[in-house]
Amino acid sequence: MAYTGVIPVGGDHVTGDISMGLRVLEPYAEKLKLEYGQATPLSAEQAEDVWIIGNKTIGDRSVPRKAIADVIHVRVAELFEIICKELGPLLKPENLQGGILLTGGGSQLRGIEEVASKILGQPVRRAGFPPGISPELAQPENSTVLGLLHYGLEDHTLPGDTQNNEEVSLLGKLGRFVGIGG
Repeated sequence: MAYTGVIPVGGDHVTGDISMGLRVLEPYAEKLKLEYGQATPLSAEQAEDVWIIGNKTIGDRSVPRKAIADVIHVRVAELFEIICKELGPLLKPENLQGGILLTGGGSQLRGIEEVASKILGQPVRRAGFPPGISPELAQPENSTVLGLLHYGLEDHTLPGDTQNNEEVSLLGKLGRFVGIGG
């Protein structure tokens, strides 16, 4: 690992942008993001309308799918520009031979890899889960905590150091409970 940090922008911010930009309540914005969202902009030919509630009763309205994609694209591009600025010289090909992995719920947006790759100048792909993780936990929004648990279960002692067996057994039990480690 060469660098770690937090950039406090994520899927909730995208939902908030959709809510404000399209003047819809946040629950509807979240639904629009999950069902129709994508990080790459759409062409004018792809300007189909989608219904916010969908049963076309009084109060329902449609929004252009292109508008949803445009709002998402602006926020996602901004996020990766912030990351690019933050990482700067670490984004050299010799430093990232394995490319860049995207994690978290926002990594599931269609087209996010293309936007990230274009801005960061590196190959980008979504992270997967190793075998043995229960399907209920193997969700992108759990990837950070599962990765930290996996890291915590690894042996990080130096040769000759002693390890506290009580800690190992507690971490071992936790690891077995969530389906990682030994």
